[in-house]
Amino acid sequence: MFHPRFARLSSWCGGALVCAASLFAACSSNPSKPAPPSDDGGGGIGGSDPTPDPWSERRDWTPTELVDCPVQVAADDALGVLLSKLSLDFNVGISQSYYSLFGFDEAKDPSRLPYFHALQEDITRIPCTAGNFALRADEAISSSHPLATQIADAAAGLGFTVQAGGPWPVLDADTPLFSTIEQLFEQSAMSWDAEASKLALSPLPLTLRVAVAKWLVAAAEAARIRDEAIAGMLQGASMDLAYDRARYTQITGPQAGLDPDDPNDLSLLAPDPLLAGKLYTGAVRLAQALDETDLPALLSELPGGPLEVFLPTPLGAILIRGIQDDVYDPSQDARLTEPLLIVLDLGGADTYRIPAGANTSASHSVALHVDLGGNDLYAYVEKPHAKDLPGLLPADDGGRFAGNDDYGPISFSPHARQGAGVMGYGFLIDHGGSDDTYRSLRFSQGFGSLGVGVLSDDGGTDSYTCESGCQAAAVAGIAILNDGGGNDRYRSFQASQSFAGVSGFSYLYDRGGDDEYELVPREPFMFSWFGGYPNNLSKGQAAATGWRRDGLTLGGGVAVLRDYAGHDSYRAAVMAQGNGYWFGFGVLADGQGDDQYDLVAYGQGGTQHFALAAFLEGGGDDKYNARIKDEIETPRNALGGAHDFSVSFFVEAGGNDVYYAPDIAIGASKCHGLGVFVERSGDDAYHVSKDGAIGWATDFDWQVGDCGDATDWPSYGFFVDLDGSDTYDKPDAAAYGDGKTWLTDDPTDDTALELSGGIDTEHGVSFARAYGERWRAAQASP
Repeated sequence: MFHPRFARLSSWCGGALVCAASLFAACSSNPSKPAPPSDDGGGGIGGSDPTPDPWSERRDWTPTELVDCPVQVAADDALGVLLSKLSLDFNVGISQSYYSLFGFDEAKDPSRLPYFHALQEDITRIPCTAGNFALRADEAISSSHPLATQIADAAAGLGFTVQAGGPWPVLDADTPLFSTIEQLFEQSAMSWDAEASKLALSPLPLTLRVAVAKWLVAAAEAARIRDEAIAGMLQGASMDLAYDRARYTQITGPQAGLDPDDPNDLSLLAPDPLLAGKLYTGAVRLAQALDETDLPALLSELPGGPLEVFLPTPLGAILIRGIQDDVYDPSQDARLTEPLLIVLDLGGADTYRIPAGANTSASHSVALHVDLGGNDLYAYVEKPHAKDLPGLLPADDGGRFAGNDDYGPISFSPHARQGAGVMGYGFLIDHGGSDDTYRSLRFSQGFGSLGVGVLSDDGGTDSYTCESGCQAAAVAGIAILNDGGGNDRYRSFQASQSFAGVSGFSYLYDRGGDDEYELVPREPFMFSWFGGYPNNLSKGQAAATGWRRDGLTLGGGVAVLRDYAGHDSYRAAVMAQGNGYWFGFGVLADGQGDDQYDLVAYGQGGTQHFALAAFLEGGGDDKYNARIKDEIETPRNALGGAHDFSVSFFVEAGGNDVYYAPDIAIGASKCHGLGVFVERSGDDAYHVSKDGAIGWATDFDWQVGDCGDATDWPSYGFFVDLDGSDTYDKPDAAAYGDGKTWLTDDPTDDTALELSGGIDTEHGVSFARAYGERWRAAQASP
């Protein structure tokens, strides 16, 4: 079966989408009236940009290559020197030809990343590809159009072409919002009370009415685009049924998700690239309107006293409130049970028990929520449950599982919240730099499935708490969580803090502050890892996971966690901190700071089963597994460890770093994987409890022969330390030390093709970069 995902991507012909998807064509505006005050092109979410704005014209999106990829490799590159000692060169890699031998060619995996094999076959491309993902996020956040740029870059990262930019219709100069609502009702043929609506809008200043009118135009255009894209994917199948199942896919729970063996579901999980590009174009257009809004200016002409405007539209209700401390609770206000298209709260310490920027049904295609200040609480209506154990949030009306040997009392919540796009677009924008609290159970805080979910908080000391499928989690969609700075805390259990499933792209971006990322490792027990080990299966903190199954398989997407700066803490148990599984690509890129990372297994630039991972640390005195070292009982892949035809890459830019690990770690592999570890500088200390680490490869997993052919399919493990005075603590450390090169061969099977070793050299060079603060400083110097 040939799938169009692997066809050559092409743009839409003639730009017909511009007029076909727009509710209001610019040519229909009344040119005799002067234009109202415009909020286009500056002072938006990303700040002002005085240069001419390329977003005024519609174009196909091309991501910026901020670093050359592939890179130029010096003749004396330290890894190249090591490879030559092993009679290898930079052609080392995992050949695509292996996959045909195993029956895993593209025809049986319609969601595989189009560049997956190029990276596996050329390891020099992995750090720069991961670096481009991280640096593009940096550039996007500081640009005039941060959200639109991030979404377009994410779609491109999945191999889809989107269109971005374009002019807006000229709004009515006197009644911009009223006239826009009026046109919506005229096109829908629905009845409405025009006079009551005009009266309700009268207290709003013109600047605010212009902004909301522009959002409404964008929402209507995005809704039209979404309808066309989803209808093309479903090919007559039920939209309501697809919506009900989409969010459960690859998120652990009792509800059935999409089924790849159902052709209609497969068309959603591995969509036609043109239809997927169209779907994400709608999100880019909606984000463009937000990016071009000067949010602080909306507070410049506030009416006195309390303010509330509630207006229905054919796409959902518009709700605007003032600067008072508001409570949004559907149990107290029945209007809040209706689909909300736009919620704008101008300030105050507010409490939200509504979905807050999450679309709630197949017909509710767009949900936009904007809060402009105050220490806000985003939560839900709680329904306490007997299984609400210490360490868990209270249940909602979905209840909890009773628990068994494999699962604890996991949430059964069916509700998406707080920046969730399920078969549509859900955006939550919290502006004002206040200290906000986000609490939900599943499918929240940046969640995308068959759509785009965005949570963007511009700063403050914020708290994000959830359970699974949260904090930038995407399955067949795009999910983004942006935090503008502050000492933040992220807490969840599974599939969170940048998780990408099939055809998913997730971005978690934190701009600064001393942050804590926790995927609860053990207590309370919730999600079992195989083998009876007492650890939760994390699948997060930049984990990309495909769908391993008999017959048709589905490759994972791309998960990126970018923390730009700060002294950060990362805790997880299994499959986290830059992890790839089943054709997924996980990227953790921390820019700078003295950071602490703790993990039990599979991560920190570690992979398993035909996957990719990159861990880029930009500098600082970092500690790896120092807090959890006594709990690491199992020989699992970490710190550039690769398993089963996977490729892992770990790069540390510098600082005096401390590493703790068992075996199959620190530039190691098993079962025909390829692991690379590069430490660029600093006085580093390596502590490993077993010999099978620090430049080591073994062809088997639990016992000799359990990974297939040991003589024709090689396993690779490479370790490079460039500078500094380093110490090596391992059972047999005689060959390790400054200025030494060592070649290793696992003695268990002397016939196995195991090619591994390490090099510790002063004043060496390496093509591998972490693209953090040190790299940026070097680029800026004359």
